[in-house]
Amino acid sequence: MPSAHELAAQAGIKLKRDTPQQKTLCPQCSHLRKKKRDPCLSVNIDSEGLRFRCHNCGWSGGKFYDGHQPKGSALVRAQGDRPRDSRTYKH
Repeated sequence: MPSAHELAAQAGIKLKRDTPQQKTLCPQCSHLRKKKRDPCLSVNIDSEGLRFRCHNCGWSGGKFYDGHQPKGSALVRAQGDRPRDSRTYKH
């Protein structure tokens, strides 16, 4: 069974420690932001695996120890739920 750090590495996420909840850099958007070191990706680790969501770009998902998604969990972006983009705001 893979560890939480191995599951996170598969998604491109770098975990800092083995705590159940933590915030880290988002591999999808942190390099594009003005504050590149601001941790915007929340990661939750539990007995099934890990789940993550970026509070900046909206990227979310999960990786699980047994390789499949648990029944009843929705880890895909809902229809109409788009990432925030400062270029779409009117000034």
